[in-house]
Amino acid sequence: MWGMPDGLDIQWICSFAGEISTACAWIAELVRRLDLQDAVRFEPYLDKAALHAELAQRGVYITASEHEGFGLSLVEALAAGSS
Repeated sequence: MWGMPDGLDIQWICSFAGEISTACAWIAELVRRLDLQDAVRFEPYLDKAALHAELAQRGVYITASEHEGFGLSLVEALAAGSS
């Protein structure tokens, strides 16, 4: 049903940072069922240094925060890419 087509060589990693709530536990289950554990990681907690290092390695930043009024996490992602 889902997943990468055979022969398509795309190297990507999707990282979720923060606790996976019970409302979002279906994401982890879907990753397991689709055998995407090598491409999807769940990081329950990252300290500031680890978060900065993680952001600096990534080419795309996506946030789905429902409570971020100013967008501080976006500013942090932008700052991580500027070093």
